[in-house]
Amino acid sequence: LLLLLLSQAAFGQMRNYNITIAGYKCAVFTPKVYDSTKPINTIIFMHGSGQTGGNAGDINKIYTDGLPKVLKAGLVVNALVIAPQNNWGGYDGRFPNILAGIESLYKIDKLSLCGLSAGGGNVWEQVTMVSQAFSGKFYAVESLSPSSVQTGNVAWVKGTTTKFLSRAGTQASDATYYGNAVTIHNAINNQAPGRSRLITNNTMGHGANFTTPYQDSTFWNFILPGASIPPPVVIPPAAPFTPAQLAVIDSIVTSKIIAMPAATGTNDGFMTKEVFNKIVSLENRVKELEAKLLAMKNVL
Repeated sequence: LLLLLLSQAAFGQMRNYNITIAGYKCAVFTPKVYDSTKPINTIIFMHGSGQTGGNAGDINKIYTDGLPKVLKAGLVVNALVIAPQNNWGGYDGRFPNILAGIESLYKIDKLSLCGLSAGGGNVWEQVTMVSQAFSGKFYAVESLSPSSVQTGNVAWVKGTTTKFLSRAGTQASDATYYGNAVTIHNAINNQAPGRSRLITNNTMGHGANFTTPYQDSTFWNFILPGASIPPPVVIPPAAPFTPAQLAVIDSIVTSKIIAMPAATGTNDGFMTKEVFNKIVSLENRVKELEAKLLAMKNVL
C-alpha cells in the first residue's frame, strides 16, 4: 500500500526548531510547506529514558532515537510533530498543561500520541490515568515497548473513536515490554473489541532498534488519518521452555516437598496455596488410611 501521506516531492524536507511549552523544552517539526493559519494533523511524541534532559534540559538528546531521529535524518510526513522533553523520565502530571500550551500555539486537526520505552509508559499514563475528556482528544495512540502500563481506567474508550496500537520486540531483552504491550492491548479490546491492534516481531524494541518502526508505513497509516487497512494483530507463539524452566517444572512435578516462593494472597507463582494445601491434606488422609489398613491387617 503506497502512502500518500509521505511525500518527499511535495514537502522537500521537514523544518525543525526548538521551543519551550509549559516549561518543557520541545523539538518541533513541520512540513516545509506549512500554513499556520490552517489546522494540521498533529503528533505528540514521548521519548525514552535515554533522551531525558537532566538538570540542564539538553534538548539535543531528544534527537538521538525514535521519531525525532528519523525526522531529523530526512523522513518527511505531512504533519506537525512535537516532542516534549522531560528531565527525569516523567511529566509529573503536567502533560495536560503541555497539551494546552500546544493547542494555544498551533491549530490542530487530528491529534495523535505516540512514544517508546519510558515514553511508551508515559503514553499509557496519559490515556488511562487522566480524565476521559482529556484522553478522548486523541485520534490515535501508539506505544512501542512500553516500560509500564496502567489498565485500571480504560472503560472510557467505549465512548470514543480513539484507536490504539501496541508494538514490542520478541527478543529476550524486550520480554517485559512485550508483556506490557500485550496487557494493554487485551485490556482495551475487552472494553472496545477490535479498537486495539498489536504488532510484535524481532526487529523492534530494546533488543533491536527504535528507528525503523517509525519509518514503517504501517505506523504512519495508523497514526495519521486516511488509513484504509488497519494494522494486523500479530501475537507470536510462546517461546519454548528453557532448560532452567524445564528443571523447575520437573522438580515441581516429581518432588513431594515443594519449595513455595514468597508471595501474597493465594498465588504462589507455581501453584496456589489452596491447591498446595489440598494436596497436603490428601497426602495426610492417605497416610491415615494406610495406618488403618495396617492396623486391620495386624488384627486379621
